Amino acid sequence: MVTIHYFYDPMCGWCYGATPLIAALAENKDVALHFHAGGMIDNTLIAASFRQHILASDTQIAQLTGMPFAAAYKQRIKAEKNVIFDSYLPIQAIVAAKEQGITEYTTLSAIQQCHYVKGSPVNELTTLVTIAEQLGVDAKQFKTDILANKQPALVHIAHSKTMMATLAVQGFPTLLIETANGFERLAHNDFYGDVKQWQSYINNYL
Repeated sequence: MVTIHYFYDPMCGWCYGATPLIAALAENKDVALHFHAGGMIDNTLIAASFRQHILASDTQIAQLTGMPFAAAYKQRIKAEKNVIFDSYLPIQAIVAAKEQGITEYTTLSAIQQCHYVKGSPVNELTTLVTIAEQLGVDAKQFKTDILANKQPALVHIAHSKTMMATLAVQGFPTLLIETANGFERLAHNDFYGDVKQWQSYINNYL
């Protein structure tokens, strides 16, 4: 058994691109995968000038990783008058769903699909409640947890930022594995689009 720490943000396109690699870790019974959400964007209106940068970056991610950025998502970024990105509410959703037994990977992946494929506004509570219901979460309790108690998510983000500062983690996604010599950075970006080789790479640590 090995322990791997995943530093990510739900609004990070490269984290979405890394989904197949993260899935392989989440499904590996010999890997204890710990998720650390960074809180990259706090309910921010995305300027029209910056949207072109986002779409250009998404094209690069899609070419390298093979992950789809669907037409509905692109159209929303291009055409919607007010596009708001928010890491905090989705992280609250991930923390709240975990309290009901849904893994962080499962909720994160569902949020990413909703954002990058369906083009839905994951900065809105109604969208996240719909996702939770589809995952089998008690929607009423889920909604209460998000609205009434933001503290667990804020504590989670603060802890992630402290770890990032201590371990010199500067961007998302970052994967660190615990070894006898301390923390070692995994070269995940060498394996985009090649899950089999990624699995072989991870198996070398087992």
